[in-house]
Amino acid sequence: MIKSVVKNIVFKPLLLLFFTAHPRIIITSTGRSGSTMVFNAVVDGLIRNKFGHTYMKLLGSVTRRFVSVYLKNLSEIINSHFIVYKNHEPYFGKYNDLDRHIYIFIYGDPLDSAMSVDSVVQKKGVNWFYRHQENLCGKGSYEDLYKEDVLNYENIINSWINATESNILCIDYDDLWKDENVISDFVGFDVRLPPKVKRAKKIKRTINEDLFDKLKKKKISLK
Repeated sequence: MIKSVVKNIVFKPLLLLFFTAHPRIIITSTGRSGSTMVFNAVVDGLIRNKFGHTYMKLLGSVTRRFVSVYLKNLSEIINSHFIVYKNHEPYFGKYNDLDRHIYIFIYGDPLDSAMSVDSVVQKKGVNWFYRHQENLCGKGSYEDLYKEDVLNYENIINSWINATESNILCIDYDDLWKDENVISDFVGFDVRLPPKVKRAKKIKRTINEDLFDKLKKKKISLK
């Protein structure tokens, strides 16, 4: 307990001093589209760029806690002092500050996202689904995962289609690995993604094909 208090009193202000000139980086996405992976890679790249490989190996896990956070409501960023954020809300231009924020929005195939959600629910239970859905500002029943847009995919995609600010990078999940250099150039330091993992493709329920065709067209329009 004492060590934890000391870290917060001493370590956090020192880290913030080191990163004070860096714009805040917001990683956001449609559901289950790789945002956690990119978030972790960006945080690690930021620390490695600032302090080097040796520091990353020794103190990287501690430093992550002080420079990055999941922020459910982006409106709270006004009173936050972290550097890298993860969020799933639709884009709100009123929270954008061209001098202080940069956004990376990742979007995946809507059916792949639904299947990924289904796979996690099989392991963690349906309560995980409703927590995840709340983060996406979605509504509806888990039973309707393949029937309705319960993950709020269309609303999230639409919000980013209409966002034209230069501090926003929109990138397809399938392009992440070939575009590592694009992400690195955008944030200003080297970002290294882990190897791509094959995603689950099992569906045991009826799919609303018209819905997912419509949502996939939204994805294509963002390219």
